[in-house]
Amino acid sequence: MSLTQEIEARIEKFVSELNELVRKQALDAVASALGTGGAPVRRGPGRPPKSAAGNGAAAAVSAPAPKARAAKARKKGEKRTADELAQLEGSLENFVRTNPGQGIEAIGKAIGFATAELARPMKKLVQRGSVRTEGEKRATKYYPSEGGAASASASASAGEAAAPKRRGRPPGKASKKKGKKK
Repeated sequence: MSLTQEIEARIEKFVSELNELVRKQALDAVASALGTGGAPVRRGPGRPPKSAAGNGAAAAVSAPAPKARAAKARKKGEKRTADELAQLEGSLENFVRTNPGQGIEAIGKAIGFATAELARPMKKLVQRGSVRTEGEKRATKYYPSEGGAASASASASAGEAAAPKRRGRPPGKASKKKGKKK
């Protein structure tokens, strides 16, 4: 065997081993992409795990968010009737009496309304004195007032009316106008 033939034989052996390694690498890559064996593919940080139903984003889109009961009956932007508001105030007041200390989000979830739908009727109940509040903003909790609306109207009729509102500047505040400097 000549030197040239020996070199060609070694090159062929090297090429065949190289082909075999490339083929194994390609099969491993396909197997890991299909999820049939091999080490599991590591996901990046913060990415949610794959759900059993398939793509999690598609599942979130297909399940619509729950809508408020009253909003379904009305068109977008349409005002609520006085009867609807009165009925909602009544159900809010009953719920607060039976479940004191709840926030507006918990109340809305329990009676099936969006919190935005409950803001005005709850504000009316607080102003009327049927419901009292503790806390501020999202931490506001609602409690039934001790006497309710009956005691608020009784105290007003008993002569304990609030002082009339004043108009104009508060006493002691001087006018800010000053003479022009020349």
